[in-house]
Amino acid sequence: MTTLFDCALNGVLLSSLSQRISVLDIQESTPKVHQTALTLFPEGRQQLQVRRDSITVKVLFAIHEEKPYLRTRVLERIRQWAAPGGVLTCTDHVDRQLTVICTGMPAITADNWTEPCAVTFQTTRCPYWESAIQSSINGPGTLTLYV
Repeated sequence: MTTLFDCALNGVLLSSLSQRISVLDIQESTPKVHQTALTLFPEGRQQLQVRRDSITVKVLFAIHEEKPYLRTRVLERIRQWAAPGGVLTCTDHVDRQLTVICTGMPAITADNWTEPCAVTFQTTRCPYWESAIQSSINGPGTLTLYV
């Protein structure tokens, strides 16, 4: 199956789990923001406190398999791939990575086997997307940084 998008979790591509998987889309939600106004002074001046909570990344994919027992096997591999969470990278932005946890597992029905499935990941780590390019600083010992 050819795919326009793909994503890797801890270096393992989703499409590499089975030839029957085709990644359809990778959707990213906008960061959830909470704003709170705090009254600080008797004159009524306020300070605005802004807190960014999380972003959600949803990976939509299709399993091109008619037989329910084979679809279930592929789906079980996908669940094992997604469950531990880790570092998510996308093929359209290979220089960025996101540290995520899995918050939504895919489910299928036997009635409509052509229906797309989704895995949902979430991160609360700010900054959300980090550079995946390693930088080295030489000195008394070597330190590897991710910038």
